Amino acid sequence: MRFKPRRFKGLLIFSLILLMLTNCSNFDEPSVKKSQAKPKASGNIYFSLSGKDSIYFLDTDQHKFDSFTIPIPQLHDFDISQDGNWLLVAYGAHIDRYNLLKFRRDYSRKVEFLPTGRITVNRDGRVVIYETQYQAMRRLAVLYIETGDNFILNSANDGAAFAPKIAPSGQEYAWSQYDGLYYGKLNQTNPVRISSANIQAEDFSPSGTYLAADGDIFDVRALSKYPGEHGGHLRFIDDYFLIQQKPADSDSLQKISISGWKRTFLFRTGQPIVNFVVGNGQRFVASVSTTPDAENLLFYIFDFVDLEKEFTMNFHVGPQTKLNKLIWPLRPSSSSQHD
Repeated sequence: MRFKPRRFKGLLIFSLILLMLTNCSNFDEPSVKKSQAKPKASGNIYFSLSGKDSIYFLDTDQHKFDSFTIPIPQLHDFDISQDGNWLLVAYGAHIDRYNLLKFRRDYSRKVEFLPTGRITVNRDGRVVIYETQYQAMRRLAVLYIETGDNFILNSANDGAAFAPKIAPSGQEYAWSQYDGLYYGKLNQTNPVRISSANIQAEDFSPSGTYLAADGDIFDVRALSKYPGEHGGHLRFIDDYFLIQQKPADSDSLQKISISGWKRTFLFRTGQPIVNFVVGNGQRFVASVSTTPDAENLLFYIFDFVDLEKEFTMNFHVGPQTKLNKLIWPLRPSSSSQHD
């Protein structure tokens, strides 16, 4: 039998076509690459105002403002744990804790050392540091929720201490004294001054490795200033990137690397930004500005991954009212609840 190359070539082409058709008929449609739905800003942005004994929030899912219906006479300050589950409130002579998932108070304590100002809580809502008066001097006290232990913290030379910021672990914290910025452990007897400048702690990185304070960044492992000039106000996204307002009264924000070399302009509001916060989803930032008539606060929500404005909303406050605090925590979750 003689070999016929043309017939063999025709059979080969037919086989290839048949194979292609078979593969197409078995095509798994879900394997087609589809564009994913764009994440939306979610959760509540909490804030307090000067002269108001209330805690307010912007529901970013429903695009509406609301306030807590709990009575808070003589509100000093509030804070929310990074896991989003616990609201700590300092008012009068008390410190209360609210479970934000179940929205009920689960702890109330009339503390020995009365709160007078700022309060800061660790990642899971178990350790609270707050400003108080002790021996006619500004000092800091700690309250352990689980044990009820409440005592005055050490300060350098037993000097006045204020403006505390607790690290996520709850074991370390930063604070200011009249001669500079300090950092130490709660049980440490000899606090360490990491800067002689008149600055205050603003934000810890999520791991607690870095601390931002009025435009400077400190490596708290090395107890030294991080290389580079940053300036303005800083909020950490993670251990590598931050959101920066520079200068400190600017109407714009930018995303920068921790080295300061990489910079991406984000947005401009047209009015000086009085505070801003990075959502714990690490994708969105919220800024607050006062409108030109001084009657409203403008909330500007921005996606710094896709570089898109999400939405803006005005909150009426009236004249002479200022924003005191701004927090955008994670959503409360049953997986991180504790008794």
